[in-house]
Amino acid sequence: MPHAARATAELFWRLSARTHTGGFGRALGLTLPADGGAVELRKLGATETVVAVDAPAWLCDASGVSPAGVIAIFDEVSSYVGAALWDPRCRPGISVNLSAVMSDRAAAAIGPGARLVVTSRKQRLGRTLGFIDVSVALEEAGRSELLLRGRHTKFMPGTGLRPELLSAPGPWRPLLLRAAHAYLDRMPVVPSARAPPSCFADVFPSPTAGEYVLSAAHANPLGAFHGGAAVILAAHAADRHGAASGADGRRRRVRTISANLLSGIALAGDVRVRVDAADGPGEDSVVATITRLDAVSAAKRPAAAGGSGAPFAVECTVTYAAHEARSCARA
Repeated sequence: MPHAARATAELFWRLSARTHTGGFGRALGLTLPADGGAVELRKLGATETVVAVDAPAWLCDASGVSPAGVIAIFDEVSSYVGAALWDPRCRPGISVNLSAVMSDRAAAAIGPGARLVVTSRKQRLGRTLGFIDVSVALEEAGRSELLLRGRHTKFMPGTGLRPELLSAPGPWRPLLLRAAHAYLDRMPVVPSARAPPSCFADVFPSPTAGEYVLSAAHANPLGAFHGGAAVILAAHAADRHGAASGADGRRRRVRTISANLLSGIALAGDVRVRVDAADGPGEDSVVATITRLDAVSAAKRPAAAGGSGAPFAVECTVTYAAHEARSCARA
């Protein structure tokens, strides 16, 4: 594959491994082999990329790998080895919707370390919006079985990497990429890039039921709440809601997930959020929302005092297969 394409594809993950911001990608196991991880760049094409990763242990249980966790992985892969690679200014974009339909294989037991192959296909990447189709397959014993098909919708803001000069198009881009990698060569890898978490509670601390504390560990390399982290947190709440259980009390298999990322959450410091879940529009669906607690306080103030209605930052709808059960709930 061309050197410039590989340099572009590796840039964000090399940065993430060396800064405390952008920690959520490390929790997903999205670290390059040179930095102690197992991400494999298999194809970097003009309209299609293929990346292989290992399923993180904390996203697996007796019923298999978390569907929301797989979406979180394809969120980052299709951003950095997709949008940023294809965009002339190296812009990864901002996720506005992540959705997927699970295959029957997604319900099977897929343990930690299972090899997942993420294929991203460019549908349209314009000045302001981008659309990327994604498929994720399980690779084992020389065979590949489809886990899900998804769509990643992105807002493409006017700037790309920081500083903005790194996003320069044309003949300057290879030179600036080399300079950026040379700078990263002098930075040490942070310890957390080599020490993945072991369980959900390690990743999402919850001092109070339904409330969580977000930090730089949940951010992307640009310092905002990671879209994949939002999907995992919302789907976790949906899985524990009553409508997610069958008549026997066991969790039903996830069929679809669609998350609207309505507003960003900057994570320069700790931020407390509330996660709520309620019955969805159908008997087999649950809607989960994530709201900043400071936004909740603002909403209680009169409009003249600055109350704004406190719209939630994330809305995620999960539908479950009828008359089927998952073996157990996640811890």
